[in-house]
Amino acid sequence: MQVTIAAEPGPLRFETERSTVLVVDVQNATTSSQGSWSLSGLHVSGFRKIFDPINSLTSAFRRMGRRSVYLVHLYSPDFRELGDPDSVLWVRSRAYRDWLEHPEWNDRSVIRGTWGAQVAEEVKPAADDIIVEKSRYSGFWGTSLDTVLRRERTRYLIVVGVMANICVEATVRDAFYYGYYPIYVTDAVATPSVAIGDATINNARSYGWVTDSAEILRAIAG
Repeated sequence: MQVTIAAEPGPLRFETERSTVLVVDVQNATTSSQGSWSLSGLHVSGFRKIFDPINSLTSAFRRMGRRSVYLVHLYSPDFRELGDPDSVLWVRSRAYRDWLEHPEWNDRSVIRGTWGAQVAEEVKPAADDIIVEKSRYSGFWGTSLDTVLRRERTRYLIVVGVMANICVEATVRDAFYYGYYPIYVTDAVATPSVAIGDATINNARSYGWVTDSAEILRAIAG
């Protein structure tokens, strides 16, 4: 089925049978008041408003036989994914800094096997959805995401999740470079401020299309 959505910078006609909802980093660590992001001082209470739009989109596409893909940002307990000990990644990693300064938060961070690393219960994947682990901002860097999406015959990527200007934007940019049609969903993406959200929307227009969940749902409902 082909549908057309109103979007910026212009309308987009896409095929539902070649579309995948990509849920980025919606984990306990990043969205819960008990997660490491909140404990470190980031105000995440507003992030939870993206849960309903995400669920509406994933449910609608599941009904059409389309599995969703969930990206989860994870590190092993020894943070081997950060690579070379001289890499800037060790200096800039929030998770590593929290591990050093607040070891009592370890089970609330994005360390593999912990509560913090799990997808938030409110947007729990269905049994046949796909989970892809990542250790960089972009979901494509060093992961199986491109292989998974091509196996799913994906051409149009509906991108939602956390956080707008970091992991979501990095993934949208790389989706464009890999030849996908990225669709950035404004009400299903968490942002720390209106100003940052607006700046990210402006960037997303250059790499894909910007719309909201209601417009996508309207289009696929016929």
